[in-house]
Amino acid sequence: MREQLKTLIRCIDCNLIYAKTPFDQTPEYPYSELKNEYSIKEKNDWANFESRHNGHRKEELIILNPTLYSEGAYFDPVRITYLTATNREETLLIKKWRKKIAEPVRYDLVQGRLQVKKSVVIQKDDLLKQLLYEINDPSFTKKAYKFIRIFQEETLYLDPEQEPDETCASNQAQLSYYPVKEKQISKILHKCRAIFTQEECERIEGFIRSNCESNGVMSLVVKKTAKLVRKSCRSRVVKRNNYMHTPEIAYTLKSK
Repeated sequence: MREQLKTLIRCIDCNLIYAKTPFDQTPEYPYSELKNEYSIKEKNDWANFESRHNGHRKEELIILNPTLYSEGAYFDPVRITYLTATNREETLLIKKWRKKIAEPVRYDLVQGRLQVKKSVVIQKDDLLKQLLYEINDPSFTKKAYKFIRIFQEETLYLDPEQEPDETCASNQAQLSYYPVKEKQISKILHKCRAIFTQEECERIEGFIRSNCESNGVMSLVVKKTAKLVRKSCRSRVVKRNNYMHTPEIAYTLKSK
């Protein structure tokens, strides 16, 4: 298992951040089409960083939250991740990213703070499709939408911030699954009895219990969204004791 990065090095004078890893001296093997062969290119990224920033002020940044927010598939090599770190005086927001897989990962200091919120939604389209497939009865089709409405109403009573450890991971960094609990199942079935026949309720209960585990269609989706609150470039800048202060403005992070 790959060891998680714990610290970063920042050149204060250049405002550049470097991630020191065990792979800093791993050689590269570029291919030459002219010679039709690979060659060995020795490197030492850490030594190069120290040489370029020799005599500059540097500080160690201790990573607090390595994945404050990220969006996209975990296997995407160019997925952007926001993390927080501290220089023991203040908490800093850092953007980890790269444009192409062949480029080294960059760590850029971001001015401002990131507001991360969670919301709970149902898998409406997949749920309807699976429900009509398992309960293949033409007379049940119209009632299926009533069941989905009942289920959707139940999510209004959930607070996604209260039970973060109950979720199951997905292959998307900003999404996770929240399995439906027995208490919620009981409430849903209680409301169904006022609309459905006893036979239909029994079939619905069977459907719920066979699709409520892990990432089944009855599992709820917990979705993270982020808003970057940073200083407005259009606002008047006030300098107080070498600290540049401007009003804050919010930006919603958008998917690629």
